[in-house]
Amino acid sequence: MQEYKGKKLTIRHCEESPENEPTPSWNEALEHIDTHKQNTCYAQMKARRDQLADVGVIRNREHFNDEGKLPNNSKFYAIKLCTKVRAYGWFSKKHKSVFYISHYAYKNQKKLSKLDTDKVISNWRTIEEN
Repeated sequence: MQEYKGKKLTIRHCEESPENEPTPSWNEALEHIDTHKQNTCYAQMKARRDQLADVGVIRNREHFNDEGKLPNNSKFYAIKLCTKVRAYGWFSKKHKSVFYISHYAYKNQKKLSKLDTDKVISNWRTIEEN
């Protein structure tokens, strides 16, 4: 599992991928972004990941906001990138000082898709309930 350790949090991905390689959902989300904008999207993700890991929060609602509810009534969040790419994740209650990124998605509508909600909840159950 990929992870990044900052001063306050460790960011972990639920998806498996080779060391230093993008996750499958990252690659899939970027397929919808113009090739010349993909490096910008990557830079935004790195900057927001670093801020979250080092500070423990991203305060700008244009870049980070609560997106939905988990089965334990806590929230999951969206890290917003390149206008329509999202990293969905949650602050773990089982693993101290860890934020899990469930997956990345291209969001082509205003409302959160049921598919993305279901995927976050499935990953949450695997990590938090086992």
